[in-house]
Parts: sequence; structure tokens; C-alpha cells
Amino acid sequence: MKKVISILLVAFAMTAMVACGDKNEGTDNGGGNNGGGNGGGNSATYVDLGLPSGTLWKNGVEDGFYTYAEAMQKFGDNMPTKEQWEELIANCTFRWLPIEGGFDMKVTGPNENVIVIPLPGEWMTDQASDVGDEGNYWTKTMTDYSDEHAWIAHVVAGNTPGIRECTTLSNSKCSVCLVQNQ
Repeated sequence: MKKVISILLVAFAMTAMVACGDKNEGTDNGGGNNGGGNGGGNSATYVDLGLPSGTLWKNGVEDGFYTYAEAMQKFGDNMPTKEQWEELIANCTFRWLPIEGGFDMKVTGPNENVIVIPLPGEWMTDQASDVGDEGNYWTKTMTDYSDEHAWIAHVVAGNTPGIRECTTLSNSKCSVCLVQNQ
């Protein structure tokens, strides 16, 4: 009986080590500040990630999806620019925190401080799709060549975030992360 219990304990320990370790695709089951889905985390917390610009990033995302005009009207100066997203991407590390139905993105700054950004999905016509697997976040930066396109941060779980353009016409909606400029 002791041998069976010992074998079970070893098997359990090995399973736990595999499930909790960092994997090549960037998942991370450990620690940190789990934002837990749309609007997760402490919505009033701005974190100094140690970025060169001194920009503070808010933990989590704002609830809901917004057209560009709605986002600018409601959040304006606290929406990040394209350059602030690029700085975040260039200077931070990204890990994936498993949640029910997908992942949250754990962002660790050069000073080891952490924020968690949920992946609320993509807005498709009248509902979110790919919740927990993808996220699009407005920047307040318009493209240079069109007054109908702004830059967004695009995140797919397991990949480094990227920047792409999105139409600002009323049928396009994205999530919003917030910053405080120093």
C-alpha cells in the first residue's frame, strides 16, 4: 500500500510540475495579479512597469467594447498612443495565465512589476468572439494616411502582441486599456 501511495504521489508531483512550469508558448500558471476576464483586476490600480517613458499602465481593461469615437469621448487622454503600446511590447515580457475558457496576458516590466490584461475577444458584428484567445485595444493614434483608421494593439494568446490598423467607422469596436502619463 505504501508503494502505491508513493507512486501516486510521484505521479501527482510530476503532473503538477508540468502544469505549472513556463512552456514554450509562453503560458504561466503562477503568481501575479490575475485580472480574471473582462475588466478584471483592481480597476483603479496604475502600475509603474519601469518603462523608459515613465508611463503607468492600468491593471486590467475597461468593461465593454467601444467604437473609436466612444473610446475617445470616454477615456481620451488616458488611452495609450501607438508609441506607448510599442514601448510596452519592446520592453516587457508576456506570459499567459490560464483562466476558464482561455487566457489573460501577464505583462512584466523591466522593474519586475506586473499588470494583467484580459483577452476579451474580438467584436464581430454584434457580439464578442474568441473571448480568452484574442483582444484588440484602441490607441488614440490615427494613421497618417487616413482619418478613418486608427492603430490598435492586437493580441493572440501565446504570441507577442502586435500593432495594426483598424477602421474607426461605427461598426468597429475594440477594448480599451488605460495609461497615466508621467
